[in-house]
Amino acid sequence: MSNFDGPGAGRGKWAREGVPKKGWECVNVEDLGEPSQICEMCEAMEIRYVQYMRNPRYADTLACGLVCAGHMSEDLIGAANRDKTLKNNTRKRKTFASRRGWYINGKGNPQIKDGWYRVTMFKTPNGLWKGVVNNTHIDRSYFTRDLFESLDDAKRAAFDTMLLAQEHHLQSSMPVNRF
Repeated sequence: MSNFDGPGAGRGKWAREGVPKKGWECVNVEDLGEPSQICEMCEAMEIRYVQYMRNPRYADTLACGLVCAGHMSEDLIGAANRDKTLKNNTRKRKTFASRRGWYINGKGNPQIKDGWYRVTMFKTPNGLWKGVVNNTHIDRSYFTRDLFESLDDAKRAAFDTMLLAQEHHLQSSMPVNRF
């Protein structure tokens, strides 16, 4: 890779002291539908597929593109796989909000089950929508990153969150090579 914006280019936060360059974890992903945001690490690349990166030594969560996310997490393959998963699921994401199987649960919230995942949508006290994805196999929950005015927008964000939950589950269930 000779022509990319990331650590080698020394742009944006890559060039700033006090910003960790390694040790980041991807905490959520999002398909913006079209390139419409600038990567918050290199501050140069316009991105569509966002990987939200968090580091315990930095106060903010950064919205990043594939290359920066890969270098920040020291896992270019994992970042590429997250990006590829978002791209491959574009059609499913578009239809997720209207998919058959949504029902109203006992608490009055829209909910759907997808394999080991239960996706529940709920209104916050300020009237905005949020979602939670629960991996029922290991009882771990993942929340959507933002609040949404539209239930359908929140459902699409929950779909993206479910993709990340699936990736985390696959990574945790992979056998470890012992030499």
